[in-house]
Amino acid sequence: MLRDPENAQAWFDLGVKQQANEREDKAIQALRRAVELDPSLLAAWLELAVSYTNEGNRSRAYDAIEDWIGRKEIYADAVRRWKGSNARSSSKANRAQGLVGCLIEMARSMPGGAIDADVQIALGVLLNTSEVSESPSQRTASLARV
Repeated sequence: MLRDPENAQAWFDLGVKQQANEREDKAIQALRRAVELDPSLLAAWLELAVSYTNEGNRSRAYDAIEDWIGRKEIYADAVRRWKGSNARSSSKANRAQGLVGCLIEMARSMPGGAIDADVQIALGVLLNTSEVSESPSQRTASLARV
């Protein structure tokens, strides 16, 4: 970090190490710096969402997932289709459910039924928040359709 304070990958690596040591506040600082330096560093957005979730900051976790979704170009058509058929909600519960719906649409759009681990991570972050009001059996049924 001292040699190259503008290296987004180094900040990302530091953030992940801080997560591993359960120092979420330090992880968030490092990961925020990584995405400031390089907003296209997609893994940093997901790790930021994980850290925000671990800290109980759902709103920021949702922001990080939305930023990740907006930058994941392979899913641009799926996201446009989903946005066209769904209104954005300001309530936290509806926002979480909306993001889950968008991620499921993204997962369904993969050719040949391929699985994108990053989409699964984002879904896991969202499904670990208490604001997604589906029961465990509803959640399992939704994921099984993916």
